Amino acid sequence: MTPLGDPRPACHAMLLRLAGRLPDEVLAEERHWLAIGRLDYIARTVPVAAVTLDVPLTDADLAVLRELRDGYRLDGPPLNAVRRHQGEPDMPYRFTPAPPTRGDANPAGHAVDTLDRAVIGVVGAADGAVDLTRSYRSLPDLPMMPPKRIYLVRTEPGVEPYLLTLDLQAAMAGHGEPDPQAEVFAADVELPPYHQSALAAGAVLWTRPGSPDGTRRENRKPRR
Repeated sequence: MTPLGDPRPACHAMLLRLAGRLPDEVLAEERHWLAIGRLDYIARTVPVAAVTLDVPLTDADLAVLRELRDGYRLDGPPLNAVRRHQGEPDMPYRFTPAPPTRGDANPAGHAVDTLDRAVIGVVGAADGAVDLTRSYRSLPDLPMMPPKRIYLVRTEPGVEPYLLTLDLQAAMAGHGEPDPQAEVFAADVELPPYHQSALAAGAVLWTRPGSPDGTRRENRKPRR
């Protein structure tokens, strides 16, 4: 037990906000620590990464880290050394439902492969999962960088996302996906622009049969 009660929801929300801002390998590691209950590691390592990599944090992020540090009585780099970001961070990515090819910025192909099927299996067996979307993230300013596959899972409100995230990361890593990116969130949360754009542009791979929320959504173009 910690004096913080259960700070995991706030930590999970912070890591959602940091998707696309922290490097993929750092974000996957932080989500691992969250799933196994090592929030003290998150309190230590997120500020270090933010300072070292010059990643600005929002006031909401800093409030979570401050509460964790106070609750666990941790030392570390002062949080005032972290660059603060006012408002929503910039979102430099483009999202597509399939890997973009040269001259095709928004392909429409929705074919699934063995990795997709493994992720569908994990989500389909998870209690409270509503739907699964796959989106490919790319940087228009760096067209030679390979696109990154992102999976987004909506759940019923009240479902704890931590272990499902860990299971998804393990399944993806087991099929050779480096630095797996699994975004798990409740259907009633307000998502950052990163997730909104990924969902709008993605391909829906699975919906829960018979769910009122499990209707197949039309893919929309990502925000520009």
